[in-house]
Amino acid sequence: MGMYDYLGGEQIKIFYAPIFSPKGMSMNDKAGTWHSGGKLCSYDVGDELPLKTLYYHYPQNFLVYDFRFEYEDVWVVKNGTFEKIVSYRDLENSDMVGPVLDYYGRELNIKKVEDFSTIKMDEKECHQENKRIELKMFPNGLIHTIKNNYDEFKKKENEWEAVSYGGSKRFSEKWFANDTHRNEKKFGEAIDSLHFHWEERNKDESNYKMYVECAEYTKSLIDNNPHIITQYKQWLNNEEMLNAIEFNTLIKEVMNTGSISTLQEAK
Repeated sequence: MGMYDYLGGEQIKIFYAPIFSPKGMSMNDKAGTWHSGGKLCSYDVGDELPLKTLYYHYPQNFLVYDFRFEYEDVWVVKNGTFEKIVSYRDLENSDMVGPVLDYYGRELNIKKVEDFSTIKMDEKECHQENKRIELKMFPNGLIHTIKNNYDEFKKKENEWEAVSYGGSKRFSEKWFANDTHRNEKKFGEAIDSLHFHWEERNKDESNYKMYVECAEYTKSLIDNNPHIITQYKQWLNNEEMLNAIEFNTLIKEVMNTGSISTLQEAK
């Protein structure tokens, strides 16, 4: 069971937290961060919400729509507080207070009330088409084939990925807004994780190793984009949050990191 929060008594994952995964621990074998969907917090009508962190910013007014499957929920946030949950069928123009996010916090290209039903129909059609293709390629089902006939799956894996990705890509290009601050958010996730592992580093050898690997991952982001620190500060625009985590000290440690042995010698 994944982690999540409650907004108006319903599960939601927009207030996610990053978790660092070292090299060799993820499916692509690369170091990086992944999202925990929340901290099991519960927010009710009138409660202020955690709209700004080191790695995401939400406006004071927005909606959240879970268009997947048979869900109909739309959460309305006004003036930084939770106002209500309403079915997309009952939305009015006055409810369109700001941008619309999906269940995970990604901005959607929904501009009018009618778009709520349209995206739901498009998602259903995309899902059904992928299912038809899946059963044509894997008559016993994809999961069953992977579990019981992995060699057959591997023979068709590239074809399946290309076909299924194509349908999902068309849906995503239509309905998901372009995130122009993807790099800044990714860097913020690294910084948040780094700060956590910095505070935990002296507990034992395992914690220290995790800090070292997180520091090296953060340094790789800087090496790949020398302007990312400046870009990140401009995007965050909050010196108080940076000072609270001793941002400059963290960056100095990271930039002085040549390798794991360098950090271990400095310990």
